[in-house]
Amino acid sequence: MLATKYGMDRDVLVTMTALASNAEAQLQLTTYARYLSLVQDALQPKPTISRILLGIGSEDGREPHKVAVDLLQTLSHLLKFTSLGNKMVQYFESDDTEDAKKVHSLFSGMLERLLALGESVRSIKAINIACGDALATLLGTLSLVDFVDTIEVLLQRPKDNLRRQVLRLLENRLDNSNDRDAASQSKALSFLSVLVGIVETFPDILLKHAAVACMEKISEKYGKKNPEKVVEAAIVVAGDKCMGLADNRIRIMGTLCLASMTEVIADAIIPVLPVALPRSLELLQSSIQAKEQNPELHDAIYSLLSALFVHIPYMISSEDLDKILCLSSRSAHVSLSEDCNINRQEALQLLAKRVDAKEVYNAVERNWHFSVSNGSKAAKETLEVVKLSIEKHSKSDTIKNFPALSRLLWKLFDFRRAQLSLPANDRFEGHQVDDIESSINDLTIKMIYKLNDTIFRPLFTQLTEWATGELDKSDLPGRQARLTTFYKFLETFFGTLKSIVTGYSSYIIENVVDILKNVRPNVKENQALWTAVMRTLRNSFEHDQDEFWQSPSHLSSISSHLISQLSIANSKASFKLVISEATPAIVALAIAADSPDNQKELNTHIMKYMRASGGNADSCKGVNPFTRLAAVKCEQSLTEELGEEWLALLPEMLPFISELMEDDDENVEKEVRKWVLMIEDILGEKLDDMLA
Repeated sequence: MLATKYGMDRDVLVTMTALASNAEAQLQLTTYARYLSLVQDALQPKPTISRILLGIGSEDGREPHKVAVDLLQTLSHLLKFTSLGNKMVQYFESDDTEDAKKVHSLFSGMLERLLALGESVRSIKAINIACGDALATLLGTLSLVDFVDTIEVLLQRPKDNLRRQVLRLLENRLDNSNDRDAASQSKALSFLSVLVGIVETFPDILLKHAAVACMEKISEKYGKKNPEKVVEAAIVVAGDKCMGLADNRIRIMGTLCLASMTEVIADAIIPVLPVALPRSLELLQSSIQAKEQNPELHDAIYSLLSALFVHIPYMISSEDLDKILCLSSRSAHVSLSEDCNINRQEALQLLAKRVDAKEVYNAVERNWHFSVSNGSKAAKETLEVVKLSIEKHSKSDTIKNFPALSRLLWKLFDFRRAQLSLPANDRFEGHQVDDIESSINDLTIKMIYKLNDTIFRPLFTQLTEWATGELDKSDLPGRQARLTTFYKFLETFFGTLKSIVTGYSSYIIENVVDILKNVRPNVKENQALWTAVMRTLRNSFEHDQDEFWQSPSHLSSISSHLISQLSIANSKASFKLVISEATPAIVALAIAADSPDNQKELNTHIMKYMRASGGNADSCKGVNPFTRLAAVKCEQSLTEELGEEWLALLPEMLPFISELMEDDDENVEKEVRKWVLMIEDILGEKLDDMLA
């Protein structure tokens, strides 16, 4: 009555608190239970006792909802500031077990009543909030030990809904409490067996879910103190009564619980693996079925796998790795959310970093074709696993595992050729092939950094033989595919390792000359190989710091064949290709040649492509105007890069310049005049007298 009339008036609350504090725990609990009955009655359509005592429903009575809020707020205050908690502890710690049981029963009854009230007013915001506050205050009167005892009493009640509610209360208490004393730890861990019993015996899925959620919280907070208890619970979670059920919610909750348990008890989780890992992989497979995708289960499984990779990577068998890689490839292939992709990729990163490198390389080798069959995304993720494994492990590990890694590399390098054996509709797009080969080259460079020359040089010679001579000469598409792969790798190889590996160019000169003689990029199928060769040569020339290309034997073996690529320019399209690819390579060779005699040799070859007639066929190779134009543009680039050093050759160029200034093709004439202006600007004098 005081609460109804005066609400949260401070003086009234002090008086009420003083009155309640003088009562024993049993009387307080009995009184508060009746108090809650009064609140429930006030909210009925036809109130009875509350109408008599509080005037609810009468003409001059207050609005029932406001009365209920005042009553619940007052109850929260009384629970918080009376000595109820201390008085209950005295009973619990006394030798009088009957009185302790009675107090537990009264407290449980009040808790049950408050839960029921909260359920009934869920749609009425103000009352629901006040009810939640009262519930939180009531729970705060008990220690965790006594609270768990109370929960056990309530779990004996026949209603599954009540059981679910009290387990959620326990989960919330565990989530927010800091009870670290030995008694709390022991009590919580012993309660795991009760939760196990619920999972094993009760059919209600939501009740199982609540029990597993409590298991997870107890394991997180106290599991390190008694891993054996956690393992007992984990075996049940992984079993037929939890993760083995068809219900999606309990599968997800069980999987997340196992992941948390693994994080806490680490290698103590090993006894659970024979049940947990096969089941998890079965669930992962089911989660990525085309018509039954289950993103939440998918992510939960990868959370568990991540925990296993971190804490017990040595327990992942070869068969398990095969399944994980294959399922991950399938996951990458199907259309899942970006969050799913991130979770899978993060797990694969842990696999790469934690699992034994040899096992990883062997597993990728066994499953590479399956990864490729699931698309470019799956293939790239698999390659990322290899790259991360190489990066993570030491040089000594890489050398030790080199046989396994080299076997894998042969399979990876044959990717482009293997595409040719597939039906046209199953092949990757050209840009996808290039993208995957770029990833292969990247991880190969990572490997090379961790090898010494004694180990790598034999591999390089084998790779050269693999690309240039292993396949039958009749297999032209296969040979071209391998050569394209090889030179795309060499482009990266010379461009990344630079002067350290310039000497390796000696292994490829003969094959490069053969390609320059016989491969023309005017044919679409040849363009990728030809371009890769041009870029490989350019990178080798640009990074030569050991005078490799100054050697007359090296220079003369390739110079004329490289410069002959100017003759490819016989149309507008081929002219652009020569200017963008061949010209930079020729300029780089001229810079690397770095001697008057070598540069004169190069210039002599170039000038042959500037003349259409007037001599023998060998000295007049510029019949097509696009060829002459390409030669002039090449001379412009050389003049721009080498300046006066290149213009030392001007006397022998002047006759050609004079001829070209009167060329039949206006584009050639225009570019020659540009070249003349460039020369005059560098020399600081006009060429008119020289050209007369």
